[in-house]
Amino acid sequence: EIIIFSFDNLTIFDEKLKLINETYAGIIQGQPAIYNFDNDSFKEIMFISNILNEAYFFAYEFDGTNFIQEFNLTINNGAIGSGIKCTDAKTIDLCIFIDNSNYIHLINMNSKSEETFRISENKDTNERMPAIADLHDDGGKQAVFWLDNNSNNQYGLVSFDLANKTL
Repeated sequence: EIIIFSFDNLTIFDEKLKLINETYAGIIQGQPAIYNFDNDSFKEIMFISNILNEAYFFAYEFDGTNFIQEFNLTINNGAIGSGIKCTDAKTIDLCIFIDNSNYIHLINMNSKSEETFRISENKDTNERMPAIADLHDDGGKQAVFWLDNNSNNQYGLVSFDLANKTL
């Protein structure tokens, strides 16, 4: 299948570009992710969209016929340009992104809850997508983001430890 966001819709086509299904999704705000967090036979599509000037994190599943919304969460600070990455973090599945007020969001895909961590007082709407890796080769994963810590358009890197939830 081919999945696209077109206008305000999440759309899926078959390999011959025949429309299979589409559903209203709002205005996409950044790079979506595809990840199977519930270990069924279908992968989920996670994305952030703007609907009526509110930002939402969505998790949808396509069951072969229909899009099914698994859950959604409101993103308080907006999320223009926020790319999502998902990973397993030992016993839980997480989706990670940074919002426009420089809060890192950890979405626990198992409990469908979130935690936020502020990393800077500045606002930023440039596109930022984390990289996820075990930087210390110790079995723990870190999320690495671009960060303009003082709003001077000079970006550096910030590493966030997913297990300890620290910079």
